[in-house]
Amino acid sequence: MENLRIFLLGGQDLEMQTIEEVLRDNGVCFENRHLRWDNAFLSGYKDVVNEYAGNPEVTLYGVELMEDIETSANYVRIDHHNDFAGRPSSLEQVMTVLGLPMNWRERLIAANDARYIPGMESIGATSAEIAEIRLADRRAQGVTDADEHAAELAARQVSG
Repeated sequence: MENLRIFLLGGQDLEMQTIEEVLRDNGVCFENRHLRWDNAFLSGYKDVVNEYAGNPEVTLYGVELMEDIETSANYVRIDHHNDFAGRPSSLEQVMTVLGLPMNWRERLIAANDARYIPGMESIGATSAEIAEIRLADRRAQGVTDADEHAAELAARQVSG
């Protein structure tokens, strides 16, 4: 019997939203406490970590969570930021763990998260695809139309 896998999700953006969709669509256990980037700490899942700590039948995967509490041998960090820069995007790592292929949209999302617009351009994204992924990412992060409008006005004032 395969070990139980439980994914603990970090700060919300399009990549994390997509990871959640993949996990849900494939019946994989996950917890999403809807953390933000400024509070995406493993301690947000302390109850889950404590419940399964050291259990050889369970693997916990922390996705882009800063480790501020002790982990055990059955904990795996999935990340591609800071000390983990140079690794594949978190979405790519999750797909590898699950043994799933990535569709074109998932590849665009992974490229955007790991390498921003140049990353999407490097895999052949069109301008329309880049604009759509960037907008979807801002929306997933909670950026509203009012925020977008205010940013446009501020940019015009600075440049003009």
